[in-house]
Amino acid sequence: MVNLTLRNILSVFSSALYRSMPIFIVFLLISILGNGQTLKFDHLGISQNINNKYIECLHEDSYGFIWIGTNTSLYRYNGQTAKEYQNLESDTNSLAGNGIFSIAEDKYKNVYIAHRFEGLSIYNRYNDNFSRLEIPDAIDSVKLAKNSIREIFFDKENTLWVLSSYGIGKRKNNSADWQWFTECTNTESFINKIAFRHTIARDGSIWFTLLKADYLLKFNPKLNKIEQFNILEANGKPMYLNGILGITSDAQNNIWVGTGSKRTTKNKSINK
Repeated sequence: MVNLTLRNILSVFSSALYRSMPIFIVFLLISILGNGQTLKFDHLGISQNINNKYIECLHEDSYGFIWIGTNTSLYRYNGQTAKEYQNLESDTNSLAGNGIFSIAEDKYKNVYIAHRFEGLSIYNRYNDNFSRLEIPDAIDSVKLAKNSIREIFFDKENTLWVLSSYGIGKRKNNSADWQWFTECTNTESFINKIAFRHTIARDGSIWFTLLKADYLLKFNPKLNKIEQFNILEANGKPMYLNGILGITSDAQNNIWVGTGSKRTTKNKSINK
């Protein structure tokens, strides 16, 4: 177990992340006027064939398409209009499910679609359809697909990672084999604590948040294990955060987190 004191704890309200929020998709046009900035927004909606306002995720792929995941459909926006994709029960080359909760792209420009309960779909650009990636049973024959996928991503080695309510999964060498992490090196279990978000720091390290815990996780590639990092107040006492909802890293290799608490702690240093 490692103790951290964060440079900055950003307060965010948890209610927006526990449920879908009705929002508009916008293009952000920034024009600099003197020392200020003017922000202009163009709204996308029904006129672009986007009929669902409950947006779960967004992704711009290597070809410039904007992929829009909603709780009932997937859309691919080309700058003018959007094409809608849905699951068709009679078509195994359609999406595995209609709820879209995370989108990622590998180094070969393949777009992966994560469904909350139906596993993964992979987009086939040539045929404009999808193949399905089955996720095998995890520990104790508990299926990941029944335990709520929260996020997927590819690391710098092009390894596919899956964050779920059950734990953290890593696909081995692009094969059918997966490795599952459900506890830290200190044997602290994070099963059902909902692995939620990740960031890849400048040094290549991978950090994870848990929706129902007040500590961070870090993958140690040398040990091939997950380490626990506690977050401390300036006086060395554990900080109560009411869950860690967001995480990112900056150019100085600092880790920033957004929490469910209603306070902000600033100007802290990170000790790793």
